[in-house]
Amino acid sequence: MRLSKKVSIPIIAGAVLMLASGAFATFVFTKSALQVIIQANQEELSRQTMDKVDRLLFGYYVSIQNIGEEEHIERTLGGELTDLRVIERRIKELPFLSGPWDQLKIVNLDKVIVVSNTQQRAGRGFVENSPSNLAALKAAFAGHVYYSDFIAADGELDRPTMIFAAPIRDQEKSGNPIVGAVIGHIAWPVISEILKNLSSTTEFDLYNHEGVLIATNQETEPNLFHKNEEVTKVIQNPKNSSEVSIELENHFEALITQTTSAGYLSYKGNGWVLFAETPTAIAFAPAKKTAWIIVSVLIPIISLVMVTILYLLNRLIVQPVVKLTKITDVIANGDLAKRAEVKAQDEIGDLTTSFNLMADKIMNSYSDVKKAKDKIVTLVESISDGVIAIDINWNIIEWNSAAETISGWSKREVLGKPFRDHIHFIRERDRSENIIFIQEAMLYGKAKSMENHTILVRKDKSEISIGDSAAPIFDENKKVIGVIIVFRDMTKELESQSLKTDFKYAAHQMRTPVTKVLWDIEVAIDSKDEKERQELLTDAHDSARSISKMSDQLLAVAEIEQNVVVPRHEAVDAAEIIGEILRELKPNADKEKIRLSFVNNIDDSKIETDKILVKRFLSELVDNGIKYNKENGEVLIAMTEDGSQVLFEIKDTGIGIIENQHPLIFTKFFRGANYDTSKIPGAGMGLFISRSYVNLLNGKIWFRSEVGKGTSFFVLLPKLRQ
Repeated sequence: MRLSKKVSIPIIAGAVLMLASGAFATFVFTKSALQVIIQANQEELSRQTMDKVDRLLFGYYVSIQNIGEEEHIERTLGGELTDLRVIERRIKELPFLSGPWDQLKIVNLDKVIVVSNTQQRAGRGFVENSPSNLAALKAAFAGHVYYSDFIAADGELDRPTMIFAAPIRDQEKSGNPIVGAVIGHIAWPVISEILKNLSSTTEFDLYNHEGVLIATNQETEPNLFHKNEEVTKVIQNPKNSSEVSIELENHFEALITQTTSAGYLSYKGNGWVLFAETPTAIAFAPAKKTAWIIVSVLIPIISLVMVTILYLLNRLIVQPVVKLTKITDVIANGDLAKRAEVKAQDEIGDLTTSFNLMADKIMNSYSDVKKAKDKIVTLVESISDGVIAIDINWNIIEWNSAAETISGWSKREVLGKPFRDHIHFIRERDRSENIIFIQEAMLYGKAKSMENHTILVRKDKSEISIGDSAAPIFDENKKVIGVIIVFRDMTKELESQSLKTDFKYAAHQMRTPVTKVLWDIEVAIDSKDEKERQELLTDAHDSARSISKMSDQLLAVAEIEQNVVVPRHEAVDAAEIIGEILRELKPNADKEKIRLSFVNNIDDSKIETDKILVKRFLSELVDNGIKYNKENGEVLIAMTEDGSQVLFEIKDTGIGIIENQHPLIFTKFFRGANYDTSKIPGAGMGLFISRSYVNLLNGKIWFRSEVGKGTSFFVLLPKLRQ
């Protein structure tokens, strides 16, 4: 274990323990403090909600007083006004202007309804079926403003309400005698709406002093308007408080707040109590989250302090030893001039001095080795063949400039990298990898040569033919530790061989017509028959033309393979080119009894191309159609327009091409196997030349053939230069 770890592990372990303890204590303290705040917030929300209810009821208290003091109502009940229509209209407006009120009635001293905002008929007795109305009327006739507790239902009352009542006095008479009363039933939803506007996460329940649930913010509450005995016991001692306890009905822990109505101004309240209940899992969730955030902030701070302490210990205790170790690594990596600075007068100082003396001796020995190595590197770089050295793991350890030139990979890109990631030797015949000679050299410890027809795939994906060999590298114990691969570019050599082969083949093919020319001329010289002499000279002339054409074709093949053919584009008339071809080949076609025809389906046959190349490949295709046709056969040339391109079709009625030879049709020196080629002049270069010229003109060439029925060649050329 390193010295730095030996010092750091105990310190880090203690720091982690302290960090965990401190984080836990901080979390608990923060969470508790925030829970107290949340509890206080719920108490305040309950107090504000109860205050809203008290202020609302105070508004009703004031409204019922103001209605009782309206002039028209006072004068009507005092007998001064007899037309009830004014106060009837007024009594129907007031529930919306000052309430809202469910019911609003004006009652005279005879307890008879004078006017009402409901369907109750004026003149009807008021209190027969409603004890609550009677209590309100009694208080108003006594000169008091009255308000009841919550009323679920009472006689004529069919929905929850609360009754307010006020006396009506005749202000015009001495002593302001009471002449009637105004009684109003509040619209209970205004009370419920205050609670409904609160979040349903916290359950708010409003109870009257008898323990009846009179309002809630929950959507469904089966106990609404029913008495709760447990609550009755609690509200017997009215107080404002909050605590965390077990909710009895549903058995979960909750924060419960109790707030008692204190009234507002002249409205002294009814002893109602508001309970707010929030599950602690929801109520204290923000406290828990905030505590975690605080801990997550403190942990990095404490960690930073811990890291600072570790840094100081490392610098004062560990660094002297670590520096000596680093200098050792630097020297091991090749910087032999590096020396350790002696600062301490102790065992580490003595070790440093001894180490520096040892490094001096190593540097002297290394200098001699380096000179020998430089000489070898210079020799390797001077070799024109590519040289690559790999270790036993197939990683590249040496790479000369010739290898860089041949492969396209620089020494910097490949040194130390896997050999097979950058060098790809493949067999030409089947495209399989060819590294068996390297494997055998490494396995058997003997030099091995690569088989012929091997290709190197260069960095730019181009391919070149190569020849090479591999030899093993041995250590001092004669153990194979790598392989040296030597290879060279054989492209030009193979091209030269190919050209020689082509010339040999062409010379062989020309031997027959040359012999025939000589024979025909010799016979013609000795012949006494003029007609026979003429026929022999004509045959000799035809053979000589065949030789001339084969020479032209061989020259064209050489130019194609040496990449010296450069198209010269100009505006030409394709129809005129075809006309020239037909005129030139007509004598030969007539001799072979072949009919030539041309169908032009283009109005404007002018295109931008190389006239010489187009005429050459079309001539080759038409000439083939004549040579491989049947007696009385036909060669049809058709020209059609295909968008921005021109399509040429050369169709014959000849012998066709057998299917298994279709892939070879455009190769050099190909001649079909389903006919006797000895009777047909040529060396099989025409279709190779045609395809090469079409490709140079950015065109496409293909064919369809059926044995015994003929062959159609198609050439597609762009109308404009590309």
